[in-house]
Amino acid sequence: MINELEFLEGTLNQKLGSVVVVGAGSGIELGEVIALQPDLLVCIEANKQLAAALEKRTKKVRNVRIVNEWVTPGSDPVQIYEFSNPRYNSLAAPSEKLKSRPNLKLMAGNQLSGKPFTELLSELPFRKEKINLLIFSVPGSEKTLIQHAAEKLNVFDYILIDPKNAGYYATPWEVRQKIEGFNLTNFNLNENGITGFLYSNNCSREKQLHSELTSLNANYQKQTEALQATKEEIQSLQKQLQQAQEQVANLEVESEKNRQQLEQQSNRFEDEKQSWLSEAKKLKEEREQEASVLKTTCKLNLKLQADLDNIRVQYSKKVHSEKELTDLISELYVKLKQASEFYNKLEQNYPEIARKFDE
Repeated sequence: MINELEFLEGTLNQKLGSVVVVGAGSGIELGEVIALQPDLLVCIEANKQLAAALEKRTKKVRNVRIVNEWVTPGSDPVQIYEFSNPRYNSLAAPSEKLKSRPNLKLMAGNQLSGKPFTELLSELPFRKEKINLLIFSVPGSEKTLIQHAAEKLNVFDYILIDPKNAGYYATPWEVRQKIEGFNLTNFNLNENGITGFLYSNNCSREKQLHSELTSLNANYQKQTEALQATKEEIQSLQKQLQQAQEQVANLEVESEKNRQQLEQQSNRFEDEKQSWLSEAKKLKEEREQEASVLKTTCKLNLKLQADLDNIRVQYSKKVHSEKELTDLISELYVKLKQASEFYNKLEQNYPEIARKFDE
């Protein structure tokens, strides 16, 4: 069955809608089906233990519906065959090959009224715009179920029949058998025989072509809209380019104007620079001349200071000499005064002596 699912996956250009698996068992072989991510996965298993294991295995899978019922051709009671290993349970009578298997025992062959297959299909949602798949994994029971539900099978685009253990039942599915309204699309062989039959609905090709046409039309519409958007974008870009070119032209004019202004400013700055350099040179020469004059002045000041100091010394000496002379004159004046007084006294007291001095 895996090979047929891989083939189906390779041919699908649409997502799966509803997938119905009749005889899902414990779900060991559902990995490939789950990988296709259908909108709804309906797993039908009659045995309670296998259904419980199936529910546990698919607990984390979204949109899974488990039906724990015997699916029957109609509403009338039918014969069922249950074995010690529930994987071999069937509506079909077992062959001698199955009966002879070791450690396998037929537990009961009772009659019961199960869920009519057509009624079950009527309760399920099927989206026509998506691919719907029916999988049979109930060897020996396919014929009866398909014959009684023929008018309901047209909701499926593909029917996959898993013939494993087919030799264990009295009515195995064979290549020559047909399904009304369906064509055998693919089947695979290995050393154990045929591994699966894949049938496609006769209307599926038309549906697929319609779907492809719809997809192409949608794609064409998207491409047209994208082209229109591209044209509008090109027009917008052209307008932006024109605006940019105008801005560039304006910038070039402004740049030339700025360049001329900068050139004028540069020339003016150069003239001012030369003027400043000339003024600086002149100032430098004046400063050098002032420095020279200052240097000469300092020398003259030093000489004048020395001369002044010398004059002060000489003046000091002269003042000292004048003082000594003044003191001497004063002393002489005092002595002359004393001599005059003495003479006067002598003249008064001793006139004769005074006359001698006069003579």
